[in-house]
Amino acid sequence: MFKNILTTTLSLLLILPVGAQISTTNSADANSADDQQKSSEMIRVKTLDGVREVRVMTQETKEQFKQSLEEARSKVRDRVEAEKTQLKDRLQLIKDENKRQVVEKINMSLAELNDRYTQKLVSFLDRLENLLSRIEERVVGAVSRNLDVASAQSVINDARASIAASRELVKAQAERVYVIDITNEISLRVDVYNARQVLHSDLTKAK
Repeated sequence: MFKNILTTTLSLLLILPVGAQISTTNSADANSADDQQKSSEMIRVKTLDGVREVRVMTQETKEQFKQSLEEARSKVRDRVEAEKTQLKDRLQLIKDENKRQVVEKINMSLAELNDRYTQKLVSFLDRLENLLSRIEERVVGAVSRNLDVASAQSVINDARASIAASRELVKAQAERVYVIDITNEISLRVDVYNARQVLHSDLTKAK
């Protein structure tokens, strides 16, 4: 999904100059240049108001998301600590002290990797959203020049909807806790491998 959003956003850089075509109403059909100017100004103001409203809503949504994400991360940290204690108990099945220490470190690295990766995705979404805001400023400027920006605005709306959906996916991923399921010493290597693969698979899906 992230690649699709990036492609959509970058396409705006092409759509805006090309897609913002001159309005279909030409000077011959217009009642007067003055009416045309007033109409353009009304459209510009309406578009600007719409952009401002979306920005306010976007900022509020972003702040709510970050607060919700931080709460989720806090709960995950508590769960990780609880699972860490339980893992130590299960590791008593393993006689080799070095193996026990290695498994504990790997188990903690799973949580750290997931947290680090989801934060990276959040930062990426924030940058895309900031880019969309800058592109919208160009849309407003195009409207003031009596250009048709319907295509560009439609793509922007789709991109914002995709970003909102992606944030929910990121939050769901951040809430996951990964723990190595210890069975016995013989299958220890397989147990560690399976836990890593589950995390890798989930992170791939979250992209």
